[in-house]
Amino acid sequence: MSLVAPPERRADRGHTRQEATLTNRGAPAPVDPAAHPDDVGAHAGADVYRLLASIEGEGWSVLLPSELATAEFGASVPVTVWVSRGRGAAPSAELTLRATSESDPGQSATVTWTVRR
Repeated sequence: MSLVAPPERRADRGHTRQEATLTNRGAPAPVDPAAHPDDVGAHAGADVYRLLASIEGEGWSVLLPSELATAEFGASVPVTVWVSRGRGAAPSAELTLRATSESDPGQSATVTWTVRR
């Protein structure tokens, strides 16, 4: 899997949308037919990722609308993060987004980018 930061975007007062790209670079694992009475292969073509966002910078905050994202194998999906800055906020902040595979927690990706006012 991979995470790619968005192009630089200035953060206005209030909430500003930031959109990273999550790509599932994995491949479906074979499903043992003895494990389930029905053919579940059609439902095993994607992975679910647990998301975590944080921001470092005085007066900045981050909101992650969903803590989960789903991407089919070989596909990319947008991951939206909202940032806001209060009065007197630092001129910039470092936003970090992490995605961890729910099916294989050993697989994760992290991206950090700078948000400026």
